[in-house]
Amino acid sequence: MKDSALTGIETRKKAVRFITEQIRHVCTQFPPRTPGSEGEHAAAEYMAEILRNECGCRVKTERFDFHPGGFWGYLRFCVVLDLLCVMTFFMTPWLSLFFGTVSMALMISEYILYREPIDPLFAKRQGTNVTAVRPAGDAVRQRILFTGHMDAAWEATLSYHISGTFYIVHALLATAGVLLYCLWSVLALAGAGAWVDTAAKISLVFLLIWPGVLFYYNGRRTVDGANDNLTGCFLSIALMKALEECDVRLDHTEVGVVLTGAEEAGLRGAKAWAKAHREAYQDVPTFLFTIDTIHHPQFLMVNQRDMNGLVRNDRELADLFVSAADELDIPCGRGSIPMMGGSTDSAAFRQAGFRSVSVAGMDHHLEDYYHTRRDTCDRIDPEGIGNCFAVMARLSEKMDGIR
Repeated sequence: MKDSALTGIETRKKAVRFITEQIRHVCTQFPPRTPGSEGEHAAAEYMAEILRNECGCRVKTERFDFHPGGFWGYLRFCVVLDLLCVMTFFMTPWLSLFFGTVSMALMISEYILYREPIDPLFAKRQGTNVTAVRPAGDAVRQRILFTGHMDAAWEATLSYHISGTFYIVHALLATAGVLLYCLWSVLALAGAGAWVDTAAKISLVFLLIWPGVLFYYNGRRTVDGANDNLTGCFLSIALMKALEECDVRLDHTEVGVVLTGAEEAGLRGAKAWAKAHREAYQDVPTFLFTIDTIHHPQFLMVNQRDMNGLVRNDRELADLFVSAADELDIPCGRGSIPMMGGSTDSAAFRQAGFRSVSVAGMDHHLEDYYHTRRDTCDRIDPEGIGNCFAVMARLSEKMDGIR
């Protein structure tokens, strides 16, 4: 299909220059963007000003309360519970089963399901969300929102010093150790015999595994987050800027941006945004495209499943994004975030009842820059960014023609 003003090569090049310059500026001139930090707030205000002054958007900045220590802080509780599970097994198996079960429930609730069972035990802070919308040219029939998160992750220590694969394997082994002791406890309570004690003693090897859980993240170091996720933020802003500069106003579609805070603290910003806007955005069909970590062009994909593979993204929106890429001859695949692979804001939007899908441009096998100090402005990929921008632009045009 013939390129339009939005998807043309010159517009694409200009967008890539803008995005790379802005990512470098934020990475080098702003404080670390830890969830709920002054760095996150400052970045939010900076992006809001661009959207307000250069993109013709109505802009709203909102604060929300959350507990940043809860999402990763659960690990300390789990390590203590795991050690108690072992210590009590040889004296009182039922107590061992109790500690092991609580440890697993806590891990599943916080990390697998992104719930907040122990968050109030940690200090409260304020995060920032930014919403910006360009009005439609005529009567509004639908709304498209591109989303990205402004905060950056605490460094994943094992991933940086060894590898992301080692981190995943270690996490699986640590989980297996707890499950084994729960099994041994059930069998001991059922009177299985002395062999269970022998098996439990052999399983003491997991005492060498569990302390490593404390090194899954370094709370004293925040990465730059150039790819994860300044790419998603500035891709979304660049599209608004291109619409303004090309003097394009979609006939019946409001198009806008949602920039969330505290994504790296368990999607807390997206949860707060969805709760605040769920009723107001029921006036017309509203579609959210979460753009998260756009790097390698060969890995551009829509995630059909999110949140450790447990949340199904909107299939029709995934098809529309892939179709827009096909029209531009840009490769775009389909994937899913695997178990232990984490989540994107799209899952929080989906759970709140919004139609949403997430778009990524990275290998889900945890590349070396993912959540490490290597995620700098020197590691972004202009081709991957340019391709994603063009698809987002085509998608906006394409969806405006859908009734």
